[in-house]
Amino acid sequence: KQPDLKFYIYGSNPSEEIEALASDNIIVVGFVKNLDDVFHNHKVIVAPLLSGAGIKGKVLEAMSYGAPQVLTSVAAEATGLSNKISAWINDDSKLLAEGVLELCNNEDLWNKFSENSKILVEEMYSEEKGIEMMRKVFEFVGVYTK
Repeated sequence: KQPDLKFYIYGSNPSEEIEALASDNIIVVGFVKNLDDVFHNHKVIVAPLLSGAGIKGKVLEAMSYGAPQVLTSVAAEATGLSNKISAWINDDSKLLAEGVLELCNNEDLWNKFSENSKILVEEMYSEEKGIEMMRKVFEFVGVYTK
């Protein structure tokens, strides 16, 4: 639908199956030491994870950069992200592709996801929030009192 779009694949030790996808429009990069360039230089981050448990660190990191994301429900798990409010979340591959195109072409939606994911990070994952949560745990077990 958009032949000029380029899709970059990052991740250590890409499989032969992933390597075989390489073309003019699909660039298999593999491992990168510093994700700053990834989050700053790409319009949309895609995490089509099919397995895994708990919060995915790279999803949170992308949120902190305000990088809009297209995610499976596994990738979005426990992050607080909401479909079509702060990310595009779906487990159907065609609908994931639709999300990529929508975010590449709809500036209002891109800005909405970017802003909402940054707000979510500040409200749920900031240093201050972490300290507050740890204080509550310590108070609960009787190690800390006000």
